Amino acid sequence: MEIQLAPMPVVCRTLDAGALAAPGMDSHKEMEVDLVLSGALALEAGEALYTLGEGDILVLPPNLPHRAHPAGGMLELQSLTFDPAALRSTGEVTRKYIEPILAGRLCAPGLIARDSFAGAQVARSMQAICEALDARAAGWELAVSGELYFLLYHLYRLGKGLQPPAQDPAAEGVRQVLDYIALHLDEPLGVEQLARISGYSPSHLMHVFGRMIHTPIRQYVLAMRLKKARLLLEEGRMPVAQVAAQVGFDNPSYFIKVFKRRYGVTPAALRRMEK
Repeated sequence: MEIQLAPMPVVCRTLDAGALAAPGMDSHKEMEVDLVLSGALALEAGEALYTLGEGDILVLPPNLPHRAHPAGGMLELQSLTFDPAALRSTGEVTRKYIEPILAGRLCAPGLIARDSFAGAQVARSMQAICEALDARAAGWELAVSGELYFLLYHLYRLGKGLQPPAQDPAAEGVRQVLDYIALHLDEPLGVEQLARISGYSPSHLMHVFGRMIHTPIRQYVLAMRLKKARLLLEEGRMPVAQVAAQVGFDNPSYFIKVFKRRYGVTPAALRRMEK
């Protein structure tokens, strides 16, 4: 589900693992608030790597590069993005609260614990915004604006609670591996090779990677290869065999088999659907 209404720059989406996994970093001018409804994922935000479980909320300020790494299995994420500039008004509210966000001075990104009072209030506001956008009843803009102000009120009240939590000592090594995988999907990516990148032993890398990303390395690499393959197929410029080679498959028949297992259609069928 994706709800977006102009002219108010607010988007509420419910995403699954397939919609989130992507090789590259993303950034945008909007502020983003993500609530894990079910499942788990790891999310890179700037120099930090967060592990989120069901009920956790992550706040991302405008223009911060970020990348999600969904865990294996089911995931449901409610993602709210909005342009803080739309909440500008004349007077003290804009000067004290909106301008600091636009200038990057709000203490975010930040993780809000699932069992906190602020977490419950932010989750309630996100749900109310999505419902108002969906219903489009008279005065929906007032409801959305009011809930956005209420959401920001709780983020400001958290203060230091929105500072990034202490990073896991293994986070830097795992981030190096994630970056290397994203840049080398057309090459062999064995555990021993990735362990050398991280500086860990193969067994230790498999342990910390599974703990932080919630997915075994081999499954993660395969998911990233197939995600990039889908993007290339949707662009429609390469033959299927060339797409397979671009994402590290030297056997086109095996590529077609695992692609269909993941997406329910063959690469050629997907391309026809996109035309």
